[in-house]
Amino acid sequence: MIETKTNEWSYRLCIPTATGNISYLGLKYVKEIKNYYKRLIEIAIEEGDKVKKAIGYAKFGAACSNIGDFRKAIIYYNISLKIFKKIGDKPNESMCYTNIGVAYYYLGDFKKAIEYHKNSLKIKKEIGDKAGESKCYTNLGVAYDDLGDFKKAIVFLENSLKIAKEIGDKAGESNCYENLGIIYNKLNEGLYEKLFNQSIKL
Repeated sequence: MIETKTNEWSYRLCIPTATGNISYLGLKYVKEIKNYYKRLIEIAIEEGDKVKKAIGYAKFGAACSNIGDFRKAIIYYNISLKIFKKIGDKPNESMCYTNIGVAYYYLGDFKKAIEYHKNSLKIKKEIGDKAGESKCYTNLGVAYDDLGDFKKAIVFLENSLKIAKEIGDKAGESNCYENLGIIYNKLNEGLYEKLFNQSIKL
């Protein structure tokens, strides 16, 4: 799981990708990388390797996402998702749901983002991935925050915080405090400074 810097708010999200953050390489090199992924997909199709094919589409989607082409990213993530669902690969199915949710988030479609993050969360719970579950709660909290539903945002972020503490995820814990601080600052409830200070300590 990684956190990328697609825009000034992206540090708030928890984003798993098949490639990592490649945006710093620049547009020219990302286009080059996309060509390699296209070839990877072609080879996978020739070999009849469904797993490699799904990974190729997921990587291509991630490359599109990293240069801000979120609509195209969604297309390729959905192709990957369909394959992973068909072969019963639950962890990667969840990854695709999260990546699609993140793409919709950056497109400003927070309701769609929530729909996909909930699908990812359901799988994380089924397979017992506590770290992934915590990150899904964070993504849901951030999306509800941007929808203006602060009560739901707080509930999801507190769920994420609880798990982060249980599993010793200091980075996740810090991220939760920071996100909660942002919300309480909007609500003017005086908890912003306390939560911000807790975030700094971690």
